[in-house]
Amino acid sequence: MHVRHPVWLQGLGAAGARSFAVLFAMESFTRAIIATVIPLQVLKLVGDPEDVSMLFFSVSLVGLCVNFTIPLIVRLLSRRMTYTLGASMLVLAGLSLATGTLATTALGMLLRVFGVSCFAVCLSLYILDYLKGRELNELEPLRLVFAATAWTAWPPAFAPSPAL
Repeated sequence: MHVRHPVWLQGLGAAGARSFAVLFAMESFTRAIIATVIPLQVLKLVGDPEDVSMLFFSVSLVGLCVNFTIPLIVRLLSRRMTYTLGASMLVLAGLSLATGTLATTALGMLLRVFGVSCFAVCLSLYILDYLKGRELNELEPLRLVFAATAWTAWPPAFAPSPAL
């Protein structure tokens, strides 16, 4: 079975643990940047922290159900197209979140969950295709370090400065 791999993999050089860790880091950076903004935007729109929690819970439940459809989507489209679909959904999520209404913010949150799920599933499948044995052991610490760097460095860099 011939598998078409994302163009990004070719641009990163030979497929190895470091290449996949870089892909994982890029995805983590984009999620970390926006993860600090969404709760604040939703709180501004609904005004009540309890309603923010309910919206996040609802989006999480729908996201869980959508996660179970991704293997079917991979079979119908292909890994490459599912990966591209995930990237497209993340772009649409950003546009939807930028509009600033409650309905489009909720839609943006759902699109973001779907896009991230597509990325995670496809990236895991590519990792299993390319890496074997010791390389898998090398990948996990790199992924953890890159993810920790993304989630530690980026949110404070974009956090609003306190009012004086």
